[in-house]
Amino acid sequence: MNRMTPIVLGTLLASPAAIAQQPPNTTADEVYHHRYTTAGYLRRAGAVCQNDDKRTIDAAIGLVSGDDMKAFSKSFPRKIKAWMTEGTEVFNIDVRQGGIRPACEAAMRERQKAEDAGRR
Repeated sequence: MNRMTPIVLGTLLASPAAIAQQPPNTTADEVYHHRYTTAGYLRRAGAVCQNDDKRTIDAAIGLVSGDDMKAFSKSFPRKIKAWMTEGTEVFNIDVRQGGIRPACEAAMRERQKAEDAGRR
């Protein structure tokens, strides 16, 4: 399994359409975790990758900019920091294991999924 699998699933799980269809055992905490981890991943990719860095960072912000996400951030700042750091570390591991170019290519695919999720 690729290290990106949890991130990919996280983005899909966190889309508004997917939230409405999630099984009853999926908790809000899991949804928030996936969103913030993906945001941390994209934020790091925006800092490293030269391909549309502003767009990548904007996609990261878009994942966590809703009112419910802001309220969650204010209530659990340490948890949010840990999740964002987790996403950052996933990107760093991808760079170490496969190189910058493949990691950035994977991040651009994730960015597109995040942007698509934001349009729903």
